Amino acid sequence: MPESWKSEAANCLNCSLLSIPFVYLGLPIGANPRRGQMWDPIIKKCERTLSKWKQRHLSFGGRVTLIQSVLNSIPIYFLSIFRIPKKVEDKLVGLQQRFLWGGGPDNNKIAWIKWDKVCLPKEKGGLGEKDISTFNLALLGKWRWNLFQQEGHLWAKLLESKYGGWRGLDEAPVCTKESMWWRDLKLAFQTSQHGQELKKGIQWRVGSGDRIKFWEDEWIDGEASLVTKYPRLYLISCQQNQLIQQMEGFRDE
Repeated sequence: MPESWKSEAANCLNCSLLSIPFVYLGLPIGANPRRGQMWDPIIKKCERTLSKWKQRHLSFGGRVTLIQSVLNSIPIYFLSIFRIPKKVEDKLVGLQQRFLWGGGPDNNKIAWIKWDKVCLPKEKGGLGEKDISTFNLALLGKWRWNLFQQEGHLWAKLLESKYGGWRGLDEAPVCTKESMWWRDLKLAFQTSQHGQELKKGIQWRVGSGDRIKFWEDEWIDGEASLVTKYPRLYLISCQQNQLIQQMEGFRDE
């Protein structure tokens, strides 16, 4: 938008006109979450935290506890909103690994157990550390759940009008105007194994049928959508976009 429009909008909202990106409530607004520079404050904060801990005075169990309670907590705010790039994930995991095995920022020590096993639950032989990628997806999964549960809220209405709401997360990109954040959110659900498992773990409750599409949604327990099972019948149907509640009206007729 032209600068004159931005100034007018800022005056109308009684806000200062800021250059993009800028920081609001601790988050970089307008920055590209796929670039490592946006995550530099998180990396540096973890490094500063590690530099304050004197590793020679910590037992192995103490290091495990500090990783769980402190290092894993630092990026939660970012992880609950943005999809973490692989390079940033590797940096965070590297910091945790070196600290766990007693290494410093410039030297490594032998890792006696693979990190994948370290991240397993204790009952399965691991140490119970969080896998950052899985943790990131779990936090992002709340967006889908909250969009479905809080449809009447203002923020949900905004995403519904702009991107199609929770249904839009299952659709292929329809235009280039979708924000980087929304595209990453869709990729997290559509391309990852964990995202597919999350989708399979969601069950429908039909209720009055006023929120579920008769043909397109997988509302029959344990079965695919009706359009997948009966594609030829769907093509000749005159009620392709109807909700279950609306289909009941056709049955009565």
